[in-house]
Formats: sequence, structure tokens, C-alpha cells
Amino acid sequence: MPPVLPHPNPTPLTLNIDTAGDTCRLWLTAADGAVVAERAEMVGKHHESHLLPLLRQLLDQAAVGLPDLGAVTVVASPGAYTSLRVGVASAKALALALNLPLQLQTA
Repeated sequence: MPPVLPHPNPTPLTLNIDTAGDTCRLWLTAADGAVVAERAEMVGKHHESHLLPLLRQLLDQAAVGLPDLGAVTVVASPGAYTSLRVGVASAKALALALNLPLQLQTA
């Protein structure tokens, strides 16, 4: 894997993903931890069909794009295996595609 390069944006946002429960929740945080934007939707066991559309809505709500991200964080437990797998796989794919650090968060 290539090294993570310094972010061109001096105040990059962190994308946070939580698919541990029946709610698919995504939120952006600033460097100081303040929540910039948030989207959540009750999806039951269908995170796979809701996560990416929610991401687009989140970025639109905050008027930012993928290049404004500086890191990706994903909730890794506790939760249903398949739901967690959707969140972790999506977070890993975004982090790899955008060359961003990936952080796991446990409750």
C-alpha cells in the first residue's frame, strides 16, 4: 500500500461510518471534533443499499467533496456481522481509493 501523503486541505474532515445497528449513520467531523454534518436512516439489515446514497447526501449537505476528506473512521463493534462487514468494507475501500488513513472505533 502506498504511504499516506499529507492532505492538501489544511482542515480536512473525517468521515465517520456506523453500521453496527439497524441505523446506517454517517457524519463528518472537523479537526476539533465538531460535527459538521450528519445523515442517518433506519435500514434494518439493508446497509449495503443505503450507505453510498447516504454518503452522497452527507457530502451534498456539507457542500464538500471526497477530496475534502482527511480520514475515515468506522465503528467496528458491537453489532451484527453482516452490517459491520458492509461498514468496514466500505470504509476500507474509500480509504484505499482516496489514500486516507482508516481508523477503527469500538464501543
